[in-house]
Amino acid sequence: MADLGYVKLEKNDEYINLEDEFDFEFVEGKTYHIQIQGAAMFSESSTQPTVGGTYWNILKPFDYIKGTDTLWVQVQSNVANISVWE
Repeated sequence: MADLGYVKLEKNDEYINLEDEFDFEFVEGKTYHIQIQGAAMFSESSTQPTVGGTYWNILKPFDYIKGTDTLWVQVQSNVANISVWE
């Protein structure tokens, strides 16, 4: 498993492109593991979402398979630590 990065994000009312926060781009068709300490909404969309998404607030990592859309995150807790690995 290759550790691809870790970011600390503060609460935000808008969705942000998760790739913009890391020094890499997700590769289409590849599986990534994402873990969050805190709470956030995640959404896949070709444009910046304004509503909706999947709420995640547990330490258990989830698998993300990069498709054609962008993965967006909206931090719900005061701070969220997000780790990504292959």
